Amino acid sequence: MFLIASLLCMPVGCAQTDDPDAALEAFLNDSSRPPEPLPHDHAMKGKADVIALPTISVTVWVVGALAVYIGGQEVFKNTIADFEVVLQSVFGHSADWDWAEQIEEPLHQADHLTESLNRIAYRSETSDFYSVNGNDYLRFLSMTSPINYLDPKKLKDLMDGKVRPWGEYAKEYFKALQIASMQARHITDSQAASGLCAVATVRSKSEPFEDYIAMAKSSGPADIIPAIIFASLKSTIRCGMYDGNIRDYVYSYYHVGGPMDALPDIFISHMLKSAKLLYKYVDSCQMPPFVQIRVDDGSCNDVTIH
Repeated sequence: MFLIASLLCMPVGCAQTDDPDAALEAFLNDSSRPPEPLPHDHAMKGKADVIALPTISVTVWVVGALAVYIGGQEVFKNTIADFEVVLQSVFGHSADWDWAEQIEEPLHQADHLTESLNRIAYRSETSDFYSVNGNDYLRFLSMTSPINYLDPKKLKDLMDGKVRPWGEYAKEYFKALQIASMQARHITDSQAASGLCAVATVRSKSEPFEDYIAMAKSSGPADIIPAIIFASLKSTIRCGMYDGNIRDYVYSYYHVGGPMDALPDIFISHMLKSAKLLYKYVDSCQMPPFVQIRVDDGSCNDVTIH
C-alpha cells in the first residue's frame, strides 16, 4: 500500500537540469575491455526485477511483459542451412556440415556463446538500474523487429499472441555473433598476441546518414562476445543520444537521481522497457549493428563518427 501511495504521488516526468555530456562522452569514447562481472551484479538485477519494474508506468510494464513474451521465442535456434551460411562466411568456401560436426564446431560454438552471453557486457557501478548483459541486448533487438512494423495500437495484439513476433534483427545479430565466435576461436595465438578489437556500427536513418561507431578490446575468444556487446551498446546509445528528438525525450521522461555517469545504463534500460522510446529509436537508427572483429594493431583506441 505504501508503494502504491508513493507511486500515485510521483511526478509523471521531470526535466533534466544537469549536464551529463562529459560523463556520457567518457563512456562513449571508452574502448577498454568489457568489465568483468562482480558478485553483486546478480543481486542488482534481482533487486530491479522486484522493485524497479513494478514502480514504473503501466506502459513500461506492458513492454516489459512483451519482452518476456518475445524473449521466450526461440530466436537462437538455427537450421542446418543457416549454420552452413555461417561456416561459409568464416571460411570463405562451400560449407561442409559433416566436417563441422566431426570437429564438434556447433557444440563448441553453443558453449562459447552461452557462456559469453551470460557475462556482463556493460555495467555502471554507480547506476540505480540493473546491468545490461548480452541476453538483454538480444531481447531488445527482438523487440525492435515487430515494433518497426506494427502500429502502437497493435502492441496488445502482439502481447496476446494474435500477431507472431519477428526476430529478424536478433537473428541477424546473433548470426554475426556466431561468425565472430568462430573467427576468434580460429585465430592463432601468434596472430592475436596483441588482442582483438570489436567494432560495432549503427547507421542513422535520416540525413546526413551518419555512422555511429564504437570499439572495445578483447584479449581473445574468451571475451570477444562481451566485447562485441559492449561496443554494440555504446554505438546504439550514441546513435540515440545524438538524435535531438530522442535526447530531449530521454531527458524529460524521467529524473536522473544518481550520478550522471549512470545515464547510459538508464538510457539502455528504458529502451528495453519503454514503448514510446523504442518507437522513436526504431525510426531513427538502423538496427542491428554491423559487427566486425579484427586483430588489434594498436588502433582500437578511438570511437569516431563519420
